[in-house]
Amino acid sequence: MADSAEMQKVLGVIKWVQGNIKLERFDPKTYSRVYGRRSVAQIIKSGKMPYLNTCPDIAMTISVLLKEAGFNPTFVGHEHIGQRIKGPLVHFAVEVKIDGQVHTINTEGFNEVHIYRGKYDPAKSKPGRKHLGVVRISTAKFNRKTTFLSALGVRNFKEFGQRFKYFGYAEMRKTLKHVRETDSKRLFKRISTQKKRIIRL
Repeated sequence: MADSAEMQKVLGVIKWVQGNIKLERFDPKTYSRVYGRRSVAQIIKSGKMPYLNTCPDIAMTISVLLKEAGFNPTFVGHEHIGQRIKGPLVHFAVEVKIDGQVHTINTEGFNEVHIYRGKYDPAKSKPGRKHLGVVRISTAKFNRKTTFLSALGVRNFKEFGQRFKYFGYAEMRKTLKHVRETDSKRLFKRISTQKKRIIRL
């Protein structure tokens, strides 16, 4: 059965992001300085996203482009216990109505995006993780000037605790430290050369 016009539009947005934005190995100091502060316009203009911890940027960019295509997406933050970082993390995804039914676009990684019918389901999106909570954020004010911080309605990382119950400033610092410690040429090569896929669950 052929995809509907709306589904084709959604798939087109995801394919455009995967095809026009490349993964980049940011300098650790630069990464810490720019993370969360680049707007969607800056991401698109640069054509680059950091190869680690991509879900906020890709989910935010997809949300804005879906809005421009006439959809009304929801930005979703899922608090859970990480596997490598033993503490709270936040994963980001997108919910959007397609042909009258809510679908989830789960940005599991830049190269692999999952789509399934229904609202964001922690068991589908992060199987095996301890679920803490889901925060849904309206995209009514999202546009190309939106940054990750403004999308969350906060001014800086110290205010994360105002948006999330478990993931605050200390957890964000821990996450950024983990990214710096995990980064390597070998890991970048492995991730950046993976085949881009959209998986329908």
